[in-house]
Amino acid sequence: QPLLSQLSANIPANTPLQYHIDSMPDIDMAQLRLLQQQKDAMETEIAEIVEALSASNMGGISAPLIDAEGFPRADVDVHATRTLRHRLACLNT
Repeated sequence: QPLLSQLSANIPANTPLQYHIDSMPDIDMAQLRLLQQQKDAMETEIAEIVEALSASNMGGISAPLIDAEGFPRADVDVHATRTLRHRLACLNT
């Protein structure tokens, strides 16, 4: 059963926080460390993607990838920018 489901099972909405903490099942510390490592790795990857997108030949996080006439910008690696933006969106969800 997913960890979030375990944590929130049988806890009614709008209950005090202490009730949530007291009713949490025993969670293995190794499992918590693994989740923290995964979170840290994702945050590192997000930072690396943001840095890569800020390079001069990339389109940034949200800048347009086409010019005023609707053609792909010649000064931007459109494919790499779109690929990195997609990965960033996936990590942020």
